[in-house]
Amino acid sequence: MFKLAFYDEADYTDLQYDLDKGQASFTSTFSQAFERTKNSPQDSAYVISVLKNDIPTGFFVLDFGEDKYELSDNPKCVLFRSFSINPNFQGQGLGKKAVMKTDDFLQKYFPDCDEIVLAVNERNIPAKQLYLKCGYQFDGKMRLITNGRQYILSKKIKF
Repeated sequence: MFKLAFYDEADYTDLQYDLDKGQASFTSTFSQAFERTKNSPQDSAYVISVLKNDIPTGFFVLDFGEDKYELSDNPKCVLFRSFSINPNFQGQGLGKKAVMKTDDFLQKYFPDCDEIVLAVNERNIPAKQLYLKCGYQFDGKMRLITNGRQYILSKKIKF
């Protein structure tokens, strides 16, 4: 069984996985992402666990804070960030399932949200392809950060 759930302290140990150097250059570790959410204003960022048979296999952050305005002018959007799947579970389609199920999760817990935005490094071709397959759009908007250029992708949520 596959599902998304708000992070629970019981997930902590399973989410302490290491990514290879290539993947690690594009995303945060769980500890980094968790610290960022703890330092965010209350109720503005949430760690979401990706669960397969109730085992945490990955995570991402839904960030409703001010950072989203770097990518969108929409006050009802959410920033999807820090996504990864434990390398021991990669290749099973869990990443795609997680990205696809995010819409339903938002509808259930954040019904006012009508758009998801994210930034993906131009060198992270597999991630960009995944997001495009899952309905994200690239309208030509990019940004330059320390780690290189990023494509800005977005997806309207239809409820």
